[in-house]
Amino acid sequence: HRASPAPAASASPAVATPVPTAAATPTPAPTAAPTAAPKATAASSAPSVTKSPTDEAVNEGGSCLFVARADNASSLAWHFVSPDGGTDVAYDSIGSSFPTRDVSGGTTDTLELSDIPAGFNGWRVYCRFTNSSGSVSSGMAVVSVSEVPVTETVIDEPVYSNNIVGTYHENVTDLGEMTISGGPDYYNVTVEWSRNPGEISVWTFSGSFDASGTMYFSDCTKTTTSYYENGEVRDETYDFSGGSGTLSSNGFGGLVWNVSQDSDISGSVFR
Repeated sequence: HRASPAPAASASPAVATPVPTAAATPTPAPTAAPTAAPKATAASSAPSVTKSPTDEAVNEGGSCLFVARADNASSLAWHFVSPDGGTDVAYDSIGSSFPTRDVSGGTTDTLELSDIPAGFNGWRVYCRFTNSSGSVSSGMAVVSVSEVPVTETVIDEPVYSNNIVGTYHENVTDLGEMTISGGPDYYNVTVEWSRNPGEISVWTFSGSFDASGTMYFSDCTKTTTSYYENGEVRDETYDFSGGSGTLSSNGFGGLVWNVSQDSDISGSVFR
C-alpha cells in the first residue's frame, strides 16, 4: 500500500507588507506681503515769506511802490505802523489818519501809495500773509517823506520905477518901437509900427502903473501916415482917439501891450 502523499499544504497567499508612505510635506501657506505703512501726511504749514518790502524815500505829494511775497499764502493784506509803534492800521483804514493819501493794491503783492503827505514820514509798511494754518508778517519798510521847501516868491522890481523909461522893440517881427518917457509917477508912451511898406501907424497914450506893474489907459490916439518913395507924406489918417488898453510887465523884462481897438496887435511884447 502506497502511502498517499500528504496533501501539499496550501501556500497562504503572501501578504504584502505595506511600505510606509512618507507623509506629504504640507505646502506652506503663502506669506502675506507686508503692507506698507501709510505715509504720514504733512500738516499744512503757515505761509513762508520770500520777499519783504524795502524802505522808500519820497517827496511830499509823491508816490512809491512796495512789493512783498510769500509761499503757501491764500490771502494777504498790507498794514501801516506809526513811527512810535503804537498804532497798527490795515490798508483800508489808513484814511482815518491820512485822508489825502491814496492806496491801491492793498490785497495784492504790490502796494502803491500816492499823494503821500509830509506827516507820513517815519511810518512803516508791512504785509500780513494768511492761510488755514496761520499767519506770518513780512519785514517792515520805512517811508521817509521830505517836505517840499517853500520857495520864496521874488517880486520883480516894479515896472513903474525910473528904469521903465527908454526904448523897446517888438519881440517877434521887430516892426514896432515903443518909447516911454516921463515918470516916476506918470508916463507918456508912443508906439510906432510900420506894418506896410511906406506906411507908419503911431499910437500915443499915458498913465501910471499900479502896484502890480500894470498901466490902464483910456486916452490912446492913433494916426496912420503913408509916404511916397521920396519920403514926402502922401496921406495921413486920424484913426481914433479915446482908445483903451493896458501896458504891463510880463515878469521877464518885457512889456505886454494891449489895445482894445486893434485886436490884431493886442498882446504884442516889447523888450
